[in-house]
Amino acid sequence: SDKAVQSAMDLYGCKVICRGEGKEVYYDPGETAIFRADYAPVKAAESCLSSLSNVPDLKDAILLVVNIFGGAELQPLEVKAGIKLVIGGLDIPDDLRIKFNSVSHSDFPFEYASMTVVAKFNDNDVEASGVEKSVANGEAYFHRGKWLTCLEEDLQQFADIFTDSYFEEVDDDE
Repeated sequence: SDKAVQSAMDLYGCKVICRGEGKEVYYDPGETAIFRADYAPVKAAESCLSSLSNVPDLKDAILLVVNIFGGAELQPLEVKAGIKLVIGGLDIPDDLRIKFNSVSHSDFPFEYASMTVVAKFNDNDVEASGVEKSVANGEAYFHRGKWLTCLEEDLQQFADIFTDSYFEEVDDDE
C-alpha cells in the first residue's frame, strides 16, 4: 500500500529523486518510408527529468536505483534509452553504484511506462522482508498516484485497476 511504501522509504533511508510517466506515440510516416516513434520509457525519462526539484545531494547516497514499469511489450532497447537519458540528466558521483529494474506486466497496456528513480542513503535493511525489503532495495514503482513493489499482491492490486476507462482518463489528462 502507499503508506507501507512511504513508511519503508523513511525507515530505510530511501528518497525519490524523480518520477515520471510516458505514453508511446507512433507517427504516420506519410509519403516517406521513415518510421518515427516516441517510446514510453523515453517519454517517462523525459517526464522524470522535468520533475526534478529539491533533489538531495547524491554524494552521501550508497545506491541509485532506476525502476521502469510497463506493459508486456516493454522492450530492452527502449528501456535502455530511457535509463541512459535519465542517468545523463542527473548529477551522479562517479563512485555511486547504480542499479536498474524493469517490470513488464501483461495487465499494464503496452503503450504506457513509468519511471521512478530512488536513492538509498543507508544500509540498515538487514531484517527487512516483504514490502519493506523491496523498498529497502530501492525497488519502488510509482504510477498515476499509486506506489507498488514487485510483490504479487501489489501487482495484482494494479492489475485490478488497469482498465480501459482508467487509461482513457490518462489520455484525457494529456
